[in-house]
Amino acid sequence: MYDMNREEIAEQAREIAPISPEDIEQLVNLVNGVREAADRLRDVVPDFPNELDGGILSRTVDGEK
Repeated sequence: MYDMNREEIAEQAREIAPISPEDIEQLVNLVNGVREAADRLRDVVPDFPNELDGGILSRTVDGEK
């Protein structure tokens, strides 16, 4: 998994929209929390893929949309 540091997160956020220093701190905490949750999920769910295929996420158990 690619691990971005605080400045990389801030730089990408600034490319999207103006962002205050306070918002950057909140965003960094959010991104780190999401990464930690994804890592934990990967540890709990066997064969959890590194990337999800969005094309199949809306399908039912039977494969229907």
